[in-house]
Amino acid sequence: MRLTLQLLTAVLCAVFVTPASAFVAPLTSMDDTYFLTQSVDWRVDMVDLHIVQEPGAPSSAEWILDAELSIRHASLTDGPAPVVILDDEAFTAETVAYVNGEPVETTEIVLRQDPTMPEHTYPRGRMLFVPVEEGVATVVRVRMRTRGTIDALGQIFVELPTHAMGLFEGEITGGTMRVEFLGRPLGFQATLVGGIAYDDPISEVTWRLRDWEPRIPFRTSFLTPWSALLLVAEVEGCPDPWRVVRAVTGGDVDVLRAYGRQYDNSTLEFCGNLPEILHGRWFDSDRARGELAGMTLDRYVVGAQAVSLYQPNAHFSLAQLGDAEAIYARALRSVLSERQ
Repeated sequence: MRLTLQLLTAVLCAVFVTPASAFVAPLTSMDDTYFLTQSVDWRVDMVDLHIVQEPGAPSSAEWILDAELSIRHASLTDGPAPVVILDDEAFTAETVAYVNGEPVETTEIVLRQDPTMPEHTYPRGRMLFVPVEEGVATVVRVRMRTRGTIDALGQIFVELPTHAMGLFEGEITGGTMRVEFLGRPLGFQATLVGGIAYDDPISEVTWRLRDWEPRIPFRTSFLTPWSALLLVAEVEGCPDPWRVVRAVTGGDVDVLRAYGRQYDNSTLEFCGNLPEILHGRWFDSDRARGELAGMTLDRYVVGAQAVSLYQPNAHFSLAQLGDAEAIYARALRSVLSERQ
């Protein structure tokens, strides 16, 4: 029986209920069987993790994942070290790997779980080889498509098992993690702290990593503005967005008017502003902004954090509203204007 310490690296995964892929982790091979293990020789110096919500996908939980890792071995080993890309989904033509900028071939392998590490379960992988030179960093990059999940409330979840990188010796010196969205991520929650959110030119959250020692998976969840509108409208007693949109798109003006008569003017005014509020429209009144900041996620989602759904957006414009959101806002304002 031959036992050797080798290297396992893998790209990001975006599955909330059943985590799939790992970033980087040491690997022990026993004959032709592979297990994760704790390493004292391998280090990850830098990591650049970029997660992009894929435009035009059937589900907004579709993502493109791009990981670049600078790895280093403390001493010389015999020959090149094996590297693995992990995924429990079928590998596709979009899954590509590079070593020091050069594309490399991969071979599928089966991974076994070490019973002493139940938190690390990765059923499949594709092996590639990287050169090993004492003290010299090797850059490994993997790009692939994967997906997250969406719950019944419309929350989108992404999980990245970054804790696998904690099996390496020491801390990760530095790097970045970026999560890029198709629209505003409302009620954003994450296991990493200190993220910086941007609205322009793209919607994203960025973390600067320094002396990072990942011990738990990276998890994040958020709502799209439309999903948030549905939740807020129900709790705040607003007209049902779907019902309003169906009436407008179906040309049922009388139905819309009759439905609107069930609500008073102040309700219609507040609810008609909701789509713009959720997109961060600026209000000059300090009092208004303070009251809107009290629209926290835990009010609308049981067990959620007290994250405000209202985040002022200096770059707000009406063009940022989705079609259904714009229809809802115009319809309620139209009903209200007919009363005046």
